Amino acid sequence: MIQATPSLTAQPVNAIGLTRALRGALVLVAATAALMPSVPDPLDPRAIAFVVSFVALMSLWAIRRVYVGTLPNTHAGVALAGFLALVAMSAPIALIFGTNLSDWFRGAVPFFFLVVFFPAYELARKSPHWVLEALSVATILWLASTLVVTASAIPAVVHGDVQRITHAVEAWWAYQLPYAMVGLAMVLFSPTNWLGKARWPLAVMFTLMPVLAVSRGQIAAVSLLWAVYLLRQRGKRRIRALSATLLAAAIVGPVIWATELRTAIGERFAVTASEQNESSRLAEIRYALDQFVQSPVFGKGLGHQIPAAITFGGDWEQIAAAEVDTVGYMHNVAAYLLMNLGALGLAAYAAFIVPGLRAGWRLRGTSPEAAAALAAIVCLLWWFSIQPSFRHIQSNLLLAMLVAVLVAMRPPFKRAKRA
Repeated sequence: MIQATPSLTAQPVNAIGLTRALRGALVLVAATAALMPSVPDPLDPRAIAFVVSFVALMSLWAIRRVYVGTLPNTHAGVALAGFLALVAMSAPIALIFGTNLSDWFRGAVPFFFLVVFFPAYELARKSPHWVLEALSVATILWLASTLVVTASAIPAVVHGDVQRITHAVEAWWAYQLPYAMVGLAMVLFSPTNWLGKARWPLAVMFTLMPVLAVSRGQIAAVSLLWAVYLLRQRGKRRIRALSATLLAAAIVGPVIWATELRTAIGERFAVTASEQNESSRLAEIRYALDQFVQSPVFGKGLGHQIPAAITFGGDWEQIAAAEVDTVGYMHNVAAYLLMNLGALGLAAYAAFIVPGLRAGWRLRGTSPEAAAALAAIVCLLWWFSIQPSFRHIQSNLLLAMLVAVLVAMRPPFKRAKRA
């Protein structure tokens, strides 16, 4: 632990009161983020509410640090600080390579919200399950709000008038976020007591959301979550869980099969290996590696532009509709970081996440909280490897809170004493 000078006016009751306020602020941040579009308008009331909540959270955390008089020190926290420093340092690098400041800003801002790791870690040290409960509340709010904004579009998708529900603007903003996968991981592996019998309807709805979106990546993720959940059960519990799952599939499956969703999903999964090899995703990775070779240590700075012809796979109709020649994103976080922040950026990002993965793997069999957080992080990393969701504020908040839970379940490292 790094010792700081305690405030002379600090009293235990102040620390307790600040902890409660910190909890309330974290819940507000998680909730307002879940209700906010993935690409928010700065004047959107939902975005304003989120920003106010976030500033309050970080201010309360800083004040509480002064009262308590200590600064927690973890490998993940140090790595995150280093990563965020590289994000900030990438501004002049981006300008050198011809990226304008506004493009850098759009690329950098989402990563700075990873700092929620620090207050989340502090709260998780006292109660990891409480932080996961806050995440569960956020995912349920996301589910409810998404159902509301897509209610009118769902019949069109079911009848085949619209190929995917993501073609609705508000639905696209919501479905590009990984809340369905994280929510399913929470209710399957570490359900909160207050959910009661609502746990299973929620699990079904979290599973159906990627189906309505015809999202191959999320359908694969929720299928794997169910498989892992069933394999973790023992004895009669496995039989009951398997029976309940088969019953739900027997009810929902024929309904989907009888709609046009069957055709849409079949087409999405019918991509041949040769088509996949020539996909725009692999072209993006090749382009990123070419840029990485030109600046391997620090990269070319966040916001570095990619030709739209690569991102859209040469589909000139989509390019014309988007009205852009270049874009600042790609569909793979590792390639993106190598291109923009170089080897140091990718190493720092990995060093932030790996301690959480290690802790989750070691505790997966004894702690439902660890199993839930580990499953959710794996889903996030999978989604980041095929979608640019890592550039969204909400995704970074989810990742930071989940890593905080797992890191908090292990003691902080201590600096070696000098001889």
